[in-house]
Amino acid sequence: DAGPCGVSLRRDIEAQLPAEPLTVSEYALLAEIMGRSELAALACNCSAPDTGNMELLSRFATPGQARRWLLPLLQGRMRSAFLMTEPDVASSDARNIACAIAVSDDGARATVSGRKWWATGACHPQCGLFLVLGVSDAGARPTRRHSIALVPASAPGVRDVTPLLVFGYDDAPAGHASVTLDACEVGAGAPPAPSQPVPEWASREDGFSACAPLLGGEEGVGRGMLMAQARLGPGRIHHCMRAVGLAERCLEAAVRRAAGRRAFGKPLLAHGATQRDVAQSRMDLQAARAMVMHAAAVLDEEAAALARRAAGGDAAAAVLGGAALSARGRAAVSGIKVFVPRVALAVMDRAIQVHGGAGVEGRGLLARAYAGMRCLRIADGPDDVHERTLAGLEARRVLGAAGAREAVTGRRPAKL
Repeated sequence: DAGPCGVSLRRDIEAQLPAEPLTVSEYALLAEIMGRSELAALACNCSAPDTGNMELLSRFATPGQARRWLLPLLQGRMRSAFLMTEPDVASSDARNIACAIAVSDDGARATVSGRKWWATGACHPQCGLFLVLGVSDAGARPTRRHSIALVPASAPGVRDVTPLLVFGYDDAPAGHASVTLDACEVGAGAPPAPSQPVPEWASREDGFSACAPLLGGEEGVGRGMLMAQARLGPGRIHHCMRAVGLAERCLEAAVRRAAGRRAFGKPLLAHGATQRDVAQSRMDLQAARAMVMHAAAVLDEEAAALARRAAGGDAAAAVLGGAALSARGRAAVSGIKVFVPRVALAVMDRAIQVHGGAGVEGRGLLARAYAGMRCLRIADGPDDVHERTLAGLEARRVLGAAGAREAVTGRRPAKL
């Protein structure tokens, strides 16, 4: 069974997927339910970062790459990691990503060199694939410099895979890791990866396609930024709805605690301050859920429109594959990425306050949930970047393109 994530992918891979995929809105509802448990997403084969990586492979992989990497992910036989963030640059501006991908002249082989961190799942014993964003053409314009290399997790040159701590919590082996790629060779003729050997079928048929070092093969050169955006849009919906689900569980815990504990002669839930906190949390979560479902509906509308264009022969739409969002879509996704983690943190903070010492005890639900949720204000783009996007889009809506450019950048248009 491919699980709900498999259902949400966009094309059939060896009969793993049904003909009718789930929409973003439908999957969002499932993500909220799965967000209530640390085990639910794993049990449904919908864990991050595998969800986004399967989306990437389903949209952009060559047929051989899809057969080699996507199929075992769909079947739950393998895990994966997405390596983007780097310790030596401000990775919130993706143009700063400096990991080098040197591609051979014939495109059959590449050498990957650099340091990455906050690679979720890279330490997992079942992790078999790293999708690595790096610079493949330093001379190209900023949005065309990057590609995504497919690196077997056990490839020679992959070293120092070290688990990281989040506020002291050790999530190994499923948590985040730092990884060094030391002249790691991938592609045809590269040194064998002990745990991820080239399949026997690849040497007989479609070998170049299966072993191509860059996602998408030759067509993937310089498209890393485009592909990364295709991954991040729906991924932010998933993250936010999982956050809503987890915050709902924390609110329920707070209500039960307040109903069962007495102070100053009556239950905590009978005190006005507690009632106010519970009411505020309920209103916050209703607003957060509505914002996410609105954003999901916008993404569904834009995906359908892009599909119609592609079916009508629009080559540009076919290439984009859902990676480009309109201003409306960008505003919706950036808005939830800022608003939902803040709301979830506020709900968790109120629940911690109701629980007192039990709320900050490290082995309990609330402290761990709060630590993980705080990371979400940085992961997949920090709040500041999304607020910058929102402010720019709002300025453009009100002032027009030229006026917004001058107001936001402080630079006047050049005179003719």
